Amino acid sequence: MKNPYSVLHIDTHADPKTIKNAFRKLAKQYHPDLNNGSRDTEQKFIEITEAYNILSDPKTKKEVDNILNNTNAYNSTDFNFDYNYNPKYTAQDIDFLIKLFHQQAAPYKKQAIIVLLKGLFWLVLGILITWISYAVASHVGGIYFVFYGAMVFGGWQAVKALYAYFKICGVIKDFENKIWSKL
Repeated sequence: MKNPYSVLHIDTHADPKTIKNAFRKLAKQYHPDLNNGSRDTEQKFIEITEAYNILSDPKTKKEVDNILNNTNAYNSTDFNFDYNYNPKYTAQDIDFLIKLFHQQAAPYKKQAIIVLLKGLFWLVLGILITWISYAVASHVGGIYFVFYGAMVFGGWQAVKALYAYFKICGVIKDFENKIWSKL
């Protein structure tokens, strides 16, 4: 399940009337009967209905708000998540928490992959230019250049990004194990 506030395109401080109005507007727009039974609009309608069901119930809305406030407190460059288990949560609530946690972790994982690819680009570029320089020097004669800077920089960036990616995945796995073990 996605963040119910983003599904309904409303602010996290929305009052019940705003939530209801947003639901009605989107429900009319994505209702399957009005869209010739389109699978995409049907799925969107289901998401909208689930989001409304969560936010229209004060208890579940409060739990979602607590979760979002708790995760947003850690939106920094270091990915972290602090969660206190509530024994009243059902397996469905925990599944929702885990999905929400994955959603919160996704930008950090994406950033780690981007840095990894940039690092690999610099590493390969350094090796390629060094190889071309060596090939030209051995063919024509003369000296060749080794681009240590690009190779070391690229390799270091790639290693750091890979470490960050696995660290994020480890935090996610630990979180899931912690949650499910308390059920």
